[in-house]
Amino acid sequence: GVKLRYVGGDAGLYLASDNVVQKLNWVNLALTLGVIFLASALIFASPMAGLLFVIAAVMANFVAFLYMNHEVIGLTIDTIPVISLGIGLGINYAIYTVARIRDEVATGAQLATAINAALHTTGEWVFATFAVMVGGMLPWVFSPLLFHNEMSVLLILLMTANLIVGLLILPGYMAWRPPRFLTRYVAAESAERQRGTAGRAAF
Repeated sequence: GVKLRYVGGDAGLYLASDNVVQKLNWVNLALTLGVIFLASALIFASPMAGLLFVIAAVMANFVAFLYMNHEVIGLTIDTIPVISLGIGLGINYAIYTVARIRDEVATGAQLATAINAALHTTGEWVFATFAVMVGGMLPWVFSPLLFHNEMSVLLILLMTANLIVGLLILPGYMAWRPPRFLTRYVAAESAERQRGTAGRAAF
């Protein structure tokens, strides 16, 4: 019978690597999201926080896959690290914003006030960081090399999607349905005030 073998040299190595990457893509994505879930759940002491950040990362990743499908960009040993990097960098925007909201609520602010304060403080710095990073990648968009062009656009799309999720969608959702890892601070503050009121009434 006829056996099909890989070519030798760098071309053969790349072909073999790309075949493995295509098979293990979902494993790589699951590991990336798993790390995000565990880290977020530990930081905010809540599995719900981990789940929210995973959903945010999936939404941004969906935008990346739409672009890759439109431009017919395959999942290769070169593109997988770019996607993972974009997810890891972009999810920071959401974590910074939500952490500031949590800190504001923990100091006694109402949730709506906390969200507004977070967007006007941390949100501005998050946007400034985003602008600096995108500004550094923007020249690559006009690169004559196809790979540089496609990967720079992919990273910019990933980070833009994460910015929208982190500064608009997640805070909006939390204002609509406040998660337990935020409302527990409100409940604790309310209980503390009630104890203080009861103590003054006793005297």
